[in-house]
Amino acid sequence: MGRRERERERERDSRGEGSRSKGNSNPLFSVPPLQDGRIKGYRSLGQQLFKLKRNLEGLEERIKGGEEGPAMTEALEKKKAAIKKLEDKGIVEETLEE
Repeated sequence: MGRRERERERERDSRGEGSRSKGNSNPLFSVPPLQDGRIKGYRSLGQQLFKLKRNLEGLEERIKGGEEGPAMTEALEKKKAAIKKLEDKGIVEETLEE
């Protein structure tokens, strides 16, 4: 075991994260919560379109409120392009049920 590996193991131990090599029979104990590779949720294309449109509205409101700049303009254009792409595919907007 190299120096970096020992340092990482010490950091994991100090954070209370288990290690499989220490005899922990349940592999979930060695993985921090929500980082075990499982998908927690899924948005359909219609739900993604809904979210993009709400985000676009929020950006437009912020710009009307006086926030401007190249980053805002770029974000606005990216949202519009993503919305157009989904609508061109025939995706219908669905509401989010979170």
